[in-house]
Formats: sequence, C-alpha cells, structure tokens
Amino acid sequence: MTYKNDLDRCDICKAGFVLAVANDGLQKCLALPENCKVSKGSKSKDEKILNCDECKSGYSLDADPVAESKICVKSPTSKCSTIDHNDRLCTECETGYYLKTSRDCATSTADGCLKATYANSIKCQDGNCKEGYYFDSASSTCKTSPISGCLVTKVTNNKKD
Repeated sequence: MTYKNDLDRCDICKAGFVLAVANDGLQKCLALPENCKVSKGSKSKDEKILNCDECKSGYSLDADPVAESKICVKSPTSKCSTIDHNDRLCTECETGYYLKTSRDCATSTADGCLKATYANSIKCQDGNCKEGYYFDSASSTCKTSPISGCLVTKVTNNKKD
C-alpha cells in the first residue's frame, strides 16, 4: 500500500484488491470478488456487491440488469467472457475468439483481428485489430499497415469532389 502521511488513506492497493467505497462510506482496499480479475470499484444497486469488470479465465461475467450487479460465474463454454443473465448462454468471447451462432466460442482465424463476430463469415470488429494492422470497413477485416514500422494506422476517407 502507498499512504499519504497527511491524509492517512491508501492511494494504490496491492494485487487482488481494488480501491472502493466500503459499506462504512470510507475509501478502502476491498478484496476483488471471487474469480474476478479486474474491478473498477463500482457496486451493485443495493451497495452490497462489488462489481467485477473482467473475470479470470474459465469464468464469465454475469451482469444482472435489475440488481445492477456484475459477478463471475463458471463459463458455460470455453473462452466465453460474458453470458446472458437470463438464458445463461455466451454473448461475448475472450480476445482472439469469436461467438459462433451456437453461442460458443471459436478461435478467430481472421489475420490481425483481436475480436470477431460470425454471421455467414468471420468479421473483425472495428477497433479490434492487433498492433501493426488497421481496420478495413469495406471488408470488415484487419489488414497489415502499409507504413513500415507503424503500430496504428487510422484510415480516413479522402474524397475528391
């Protein structure tokens, strides 16, 4: 923990904890919820549950819209990162995988793509290309940057009138 002498409060928590408002109303280092990898410190509607924002591998984020809570539950399928609270089926896959129509996750074979979707073919999601690639909206694919040594290429449509 890092302390400020004049305030006697923690500014940075150790691994496995997150700085959040505790039930007594004070900022404290609270333990991450079970099977949670990342929490931004928000709480459920009733203030009883510390929400998770990213789960550990093998667990999926279950967001309850009524309670406004986000907890980690055992994944219904391998590489599933988020499930539907009502039907318990996968709605989003981990980076590098895409959601098949059967609501399970498969390895993305799209070159340079971090997150993809599948309808009739694999389509990369805008903004989800690996470093050194750019998103081509016409084909919904990630393409290698034509600029040598470039990590990020932003494509703009320059039209001549």
